[in-house]
Amino acid sequence: MSSFPLHFHGVVLGPSGFAAEGREWLACMERAGLLPSLAGAQLGEHTAPLRVPDAARIARCAARARRKGGVDWHHMLIPHFAPREGAGHTIVHTVFETETLPRQLAAALAPADTVVVLSEWNRRGFAAGGVPHDKLVVLPPPFEVEAFTPRCRERAAGAPFRWLSVFDWTLRKGPDLLLAAFGRAFTRGEAELVIKTTPRVGRAKGVLQSEADARVGDTARGRPPTIRVIEGVCDDDAMADLYAASDGFVLASRGEAWGRPVHEAMLMQIPVVVPHAHALAVLVPSDAVGYPVPTQCVPVSDDAAAENAAFHGQRWHEVDIDALASRLRQVVGDKREAAARAQRGRQHVLALCDRDAVAAQLRALLGRVGAPHLTLA
Repeated sequence: MSSFPLHFHGVVLGPSGFAAEGREWLACMERAGLLPSLAGAQLGEHTAPLRVPDAARIARCAARARRKGGVDWHHMLIPHFAPREGAGHTIVHTVFETETLPRQLAAALAPADTVVVLSEWNRRGFAAGGVPHDKLVVLPPPFEVEAFTPRCRERAAGAPFRWLSVFDWTLRKGPDLLLAAFGRAFTRGEAELVIKTTPRVGRAKGVLQSEADARVGDTARGRPPTIRVIEGVCDDDAMADLYAASDGFVLASRGEAWGRPVHEAMLMQIPVVVPHAHALAVLVPSDAVGYPVPTQCVPVSDDAAAENAAFHGQRWHEVDIDALASRLRQVVGDKREAAARAQRGRQHVLALCDRDAVAAQLRALLGRVGAPHLTLA
């Protein structure tokens, strides 16, 4: 057990991947023999059902009294970070999705003693933005794998190949790139695409479906392939069902600090097609474990900066649309090879985010950064 106070501040509620990761870090801390207190929060507009172990853990941690000093672990996006007065050591666990962290966000991290990111790509980008190198630590997420295990996929004979993509509908996630490539890759009956996205307050039902149909139709070689947009909040079981009903997974994101849906699809042993850039190059480093697509580093567009002002003046990565279309056809054309890559992909992710290994790294980190009087038993 820990002999010093550990205080968790941040996002553990809601359907976002960042909130799910917060829940997993709490589990990791307990697995490491630590007893964190919790001041938790929700990210976004929607609640999401909690698994029984997560709900019990959140209640248990929230009930623990906060003691003075110790280590504060802030799991939150940078604009929400506010250091707690009296903390012995402040750690910020956060992400950003462009090639370089904006200077104003680097300045906001100045009160932190340690900044934890998920990949070497983010570490380079944060350092380039002005965060001191000696503050930066890379820890992969301690993924809870039980909900995402391979299943036998039974499809009707002659059914089109079913692709799945999961993302919030913003320009960063590249729906325009994905739909353009999908229209070039397939005609009606060859393949279909299911897009799972989170509903947004104020957005009329059917708007995204209409946009998807229009965009894929603009580049279609003949009769446009079928696109189905699902707007909803799903728990892990419902998400696993979506993956299990799919033959392949694709994401055309311009910037990812990790790529949780890609991670989940790989755990479900589904072939994945993703940009060979940002943190996705960690998840899919080569053809051995998936289908990486070449990208070009480009300035963030004015439209994308209007969605998130912090992206203004930054650079990120766009897939080559023709190369993405080619990769999609490659998967459909050689299902045996796709299955082999998917099997290796699962093993790659299991090794990358082994919970016991991450817990050991966490203990080592806390042992290094704790003040001399703070020791781990």
